[in-house]
Amino acid sequence: TICRTAELGLAITGAMDAGDFTFIEATATAFADTCNSCAMSGQFRDHAYRTLIDLPIVGFPTKLRIRLPRYRCTNDNCAVKYFQAQLV
Repeated sequence: TICRTAELGLAITGAMDAGDFTFIEATATAFADTCNSCAMSGQFRDHAYRTLIDLPIVGFPTKLRIRLPRYRCTNDNCAVKYFQAQLV
C-alpha cells in the first residue's frame, strides 16, 4: 500500500507522475453513511471528490484525490439535506 491507504479505508484506483508532483486517485472503502446532524442513514445521491495537496512522500509533493459517496438525509426534520460520507 502507498501512504497507508488501506489503514485509512482507501483503495488506490490510479496513480501517475505529473511532473512536479505525484498524483494518486483513491476511493473510500470504509466510510459512514449517516448524517452528522441527526445520525440517520442517508439515501445515496452521487459522488464527490476531496483533494489533499502537498503531502510529502519520499521527498516528492503528492496530491491524493479521494472519491466519496454523497447522500441525501432521509430525516425530513433535519436541517441538513445533503452530506458527504466520512472516512472511518
